[in-house]
Amino acid sequence: MPLANPRLDVRDLRLVLAIEATGSTTAAAPLLHLTQPAVSRAVLALEDKLGAQLFERTPQGLSATERGQRLLVGARRLLAELSALE
Repeated sequence: MPLANPRLDVRDLRLVLAIEATGSTTAAAPLLHLTQPAVSRAVLALEDKLGAQLFERTPQGLSATERGQRLLVGARRLLAELSALE
C-alpha cells in the first residue's frame, strides 16, 4: 500500500534518471555503484512507495510511463537545483 505522502530522497531521483538514461537496470547498476538485483529491488520498492508503475518493462528494456515521465522532469529539476547549491 502506498504512503499518503511518500518521501523521496536523492537516491530515488538518481535511480530513475540512471534507468531512464540507460534503458535498463543492468546498465544503470554501475552508474549507481550497485548490483543489478539491487537496482531492480530499488525501483520496485520506489514504485510500491509511490503506488504507481514508473517504467514499462519490455524485451527491449525499460521506458518511463506517463507517471514516470512526470517524476523524471521533477528529478532533473531538483538535482540541477541541488547541484547549483553545492
